[in-house]
Amino acid sequence: MNKYLKWTLRILGSFFALLLILLLVLKIYVGSNKTRLIAEATEKISEKIGGKIEIKDVGVSMFKNFPYLTISLQELKITDSLYAKHQHALVQAEAIYLRVNPLKLLILNVSLNRLRIEKGGFYIYKDSTGYSNDYLLKGNGKKKETKPNNQFNNILDNIVIRDFNVTINDQKELKLFDFQINEFLVKNKQVDSILYLQTKSNILVKSFSFKTTKGSFVENQLFEGNWDLKFNTKTPALLFDSMTINISKQPFVFKGGF
Repeated sequence: MNKYLKWTLRILGSFFALLLILLLVLKIYVGSNKTRLIAEATEKISEKIGGKIEIKDVGVSMFKNFPYLTISLQELKITDSLYAKHQHALVQAEAIYLRVNPLKLLILNVSLNRLRIEKGGFYIYKDSTGYSNDYLLKGNGKKKETKPNNQFNNILDNIVIRDFNVTINDQKELKLFDFQINEFLVKNKQVDSILYLQTKSNILVKSFSFKTTKGSFVENQLFEGNWDLKFNTKTPALLFDSMTINISKQPFVFKGGF
């Protein structure tokens, strides 16, 4: 065998061996520190969202997206103070998967480059008195100092959502918006203040009602499409041009923005 080929194979073999050792060490570390990691994860989430946060388990997989490392959060639930009364969690998910770039782990830089959420829901609830659990989205009111030398570089440029329900139930104003996300894929790239979004959607609109007493504007209709969107982070504004949405297999073209 050519000696240069031998050296190449040895280098590649050494690299993959090092990568496997690193992933194995991380798997053992997570397995032996689950309680602390769950506490830290709930603390990080609570910095952005107020309310009670529950995570049943965390785990690490070396082969789910090999050679990427996958960190999983199992049975996540975020609830408000009156959850026991109305039984609607703001967020719940059977599983959340975070994909980590292994090459950056070698230089102790944690880069999250994919988020996948499976089987769950997002539910905003307002009762007839005006009470709503949407206050959780305003955070807990605590300000934390940012660390300029933070070694964690969390960049989520690839998001996948499957089997996820989104509901806005306003019983005071008699509004009901209910969407079943069969699949929603987002890839994003930011250039200066513009965030470019490429999406693929398969969403069942179960209810789109501005007044439930008058029925739903759209009901049990399937929305499908691949859309290119632009989001201006300074304005902010969401822009789209010649966006085709298939509603129950019938194409409709939209232009404009929000």
